[in-house]
This record gives sequence, C-alpha cells and structure tokens, in this order.
Amino acid sequence: MKIKYQFDFLKVDQRYYAVPVGEHAEEFPGVIEMTGDSKEVFEIIQSAKDPNEVLSILYKNHPEEDPKILGQKITDFMNVLVDRGILIPNEHLQD
Repeated sequence: MKIKYQFDFLKVDQRYYAVPVGEHAEEFPGVIEMTGDSKEVFEIIQSAKDPNEVLSILYKNHPEEDPKILGQKITDFMNVLVDRGILIPNEHLQD
C-alpha cells in the first residue's frame, strides 16, 4: 500500500490538515481535515508496508483500545482513503 501524494500537516486549534506538497500537489483537490487520532493513523499508513503493520503499530500505541473496534475503525478509514484515490492498495502496486 502506498499514499499516492506527499502531505505535510498543519495544526489549527485542535484540528490537523494534511496539505499536499511536492511535484503532484496540484493533482490533489484541496486539503484533508482530520483529528489528532486520524493524523496518527495517516502518518503510520505513510510508513507501513501493509494494513497488518498499521494495526500492529496502533495496538502497541493504544493497548487500552478494544482490538476489534480499533481494527474496524482503521479498516473504515483506509477504505475511505482508497475510495478517494489517496491510498493505493498493495494489489494495485506494480513491483
């Protein structure tokens, strides 16, 4: 899996904004508004090789969370990113 665009983050009050930067920034329409939790997940996705690694890191960072609920939230979030063309799943990447 791979995030299609490069993003930097801005914090305004208690909200974060993922702002596209780099050579393909003009291809992305706008910014992504997110909470601190979704920013953390987004940053982990940028460096993880697959969804299992994302979940593993989040389980370590948040042992108080119910694994089943956390897994569903992450799956839903990643599906939104795929649907919006931001995240490219592994099966669509070329070696």
